[in-house]
Amino acid sequence: MKKRYLIVLTFVGLVLLGVGAFSLFDFGSKQIIADDATQEQVPLDAESQSSAVPSALFDFQEVMMNGDSLTLEAASLRSMVSDDTFEGLLLTGDDGSLLMNPAFVESILEQLDAEAVTFSLTTEGSTCAVRITSDDSTIYGSAGICIVTVPYENGPLTMAVEDSHGNLIGNSAYFVDGASLRWQLGTSETYTFSDSAKSFSDITEHWGKNSIEFLTSHGVLNGMSENTFLPNRSVTRAEFIKMLALMSGEDYSQCQTNQFHDVAINDWFYSYVAWGTERGLVNGKTENEFFPDATISREEMAALCDRFILYFQIDCKAVRSAVDFADAPIIGSWALDSVERIQAAGIINGKDDNLFDPRGYATRAEAVTMLSNLSAYMMAMPH
Repeated sequence: MKKRYLIVLTFVGLVLLGVGAFSLFDFGSKQIIADDATQEQVPLDAESQSSAVPSALFDFQEVMMNGDSLTLEAASLRSMVSDDTFEGLLLTGDDGSLLMNPAFVESILEQLDAEAVTFSLTTEGSTCAVRITSDDSTIYGSAGICIVTVPYENGPLTMAVEDSHGNLIGNSAYFVDGASLRWQLGTSETYTFSDSAKSFSDITEHWGKNSIEFLTSHGVLNGMSENTFLPNRSVTRAEFIKMLALMSGEDYSQCQTNQFHDVAINDWFYSYVAWGTERGLVNGKTENEFFPDATISREEMAALCDRFILYFQIDCKAVRSAVDFADAPIIGSWALDSVERIQAAGIINGKDDNLFDPRGYATRAEAVTMLSNLSAYMMAMPH
C-alpha cells in the first residue's frame, strides 16, 4: 500500500530577499541561481523573471487515494510515524493532494478512537472540500501542518483561498509553472478560491509591489488607507506579530496569556501578542515589557520567523549556502542561530558589503517580502 517516494524539486522563484526580491512561486525546469556569495538584491519582473534556490531532496511516504478518498488503518499510520526516517505523508488523489508533516499525522493519531481514519479531497470549479474523519466524526490536526494542493490553470499570483467561516487563508500560494494552488489546511471542510487582488497608488513602481499585493490579497495585512500602503514606513513589534498571527490560520481571538505591563487587554494588539506568547514565539525586551510600539529589527524578525517554522514543527532545510556575514559578531546571541537558519532557508538575505545589519529597522515592504518568502517556503517545501 505504501511506498517510499523521493522527490527532487527545482524551485524557481522562492526567494532572494534583502530589500528587493519577491518569489513568483514558479515551478519550472529552468534555473536562475543567484550568487549567494554576493547576496545581490534581484529585482523581479512579474511577467518574465524569477529567482531560484538550489534543488533539495526530500523523502516521504506517498499513498495513492482510491479516486478522491482513502481509508488508512491507524496501525499503518503509527508504523510510518515510528520510523526515524519518516518526513511526511503525501496522499495523492484525482483532485489534488494532501501533504502532512510528522507532527500533523501524530496529532491525528492522538484523536483517533477507532482503528481507521478516512481522508478525502474533492474539487468542483473554484470549491474544494477536504475531510479527515473517523467513525463519521471530523478530525482537525492540532499540531504540525498539512498542505492542500489542487490543480488550477491560469490563476494570478493574487489568488486567495477562503474557508467556510469567511476567513482568508494567510498561508497560501499560487504556483504558476506548476498550475496549482496550495494552502495550509485549517479548521474548515470547504474552501473557495478567487482573485482578491488589492492595489495601492503608492506601490505602482515600488520594488515590493508583487509581495505587497500577494500578502494583502491573503488578508495578512492591509493598506494604511484604502488607496495607500506606505511601503517605506517602519514596522512595529506589535504589527509584525499580528502579521504572523494572521498568517498562521489559528484562532488568536481567545488568547489571554500576557505577562507584559505595556500590553493591556483593550489594546488592539493584545490578542496577537497573547497568541505569540502562548506559542513560544514572543519574548519581551525585558521580563515584563514587550515594547509593542518599538520598531522591529531585522534580527528580531528573523528570530520570529524561525520560531514560527519551529512552532509548526517543520524541518527547516537549507536550500542555499550559508553566508558568513561580516557583522555576525554583533548579531545577538539569542538570534544568531535563527538568522543562520532563516538565511540558509532563503527567507531573508543580507545587504551590501556582506552585511546582515541585525539591528537595522525594516520597512513595511521589507517585512512583507520576508513574510511572502516565509509563506512560499512553507507552501513549496515538502515537510
